[in-house]
Amino acid sequence: IAPRSSPCATVRAGARSSPYIPLHPARAHCRSRIGRFPRNIARNGGGEWFVPYFLSLFLLGIPMLLCELAVGQHFQRNALDAFASVNKRFKGVGIAAAFTGTMIVTYYMAIISWAIVYFCWSFQITESGDLPWSSDPASFLFGPSVINLSSGPDEPGGLAKWPSIAMIIGWVITAA
Repeated sequence: IAPRSSPCATVRAGARSSPYIPLHPARAHCRSRIGRFPRNIARNGGGEWFVPYFLSLFLLGIPMLLCELAVGQHFQRNALDAFASVNKRFKGVGIAAAFTGTMIVTYYMAIISWAIVYFCWSFQITESGDLPWSSDPASFLFGPSVINLSSGPDEPGGLAKWPSIAMIIGWVITAA
């Protein structure tokens, strides 16, 4: 849950009273936590980053969203068939939309699996009555018991058992 002072909380709080289209990119922007990046840049004197961001949002993002919504509404088909109905050359746009959605879901499924693992490990208590990570959180959470982080990019680690199980659970819940 975002703190009240964050722009994400403001977007969520005003979601019912504002139009859908301007909030749609903002909500996706905040949910992915990329919202911290431009905020930190602006805080450190790099506010000029917002100029290309808002230009791309208003000149590319919102028109593309409206175009995709209009094409889907008009043809009443999935993205691949709807864009192919406009012109056979646009079939690739539908394929790209499906591929992009698949990549985004796969990325977030890894994050959700880590959240499931941390949630399950939060119920474990040691013999002394403390949580397992109370003495050294970094070595516990990134060590062999949870994520099994390797020593570097040159040395790939093995398959992490708990995140893999959590990812399977996440995919089953998503597919259900």
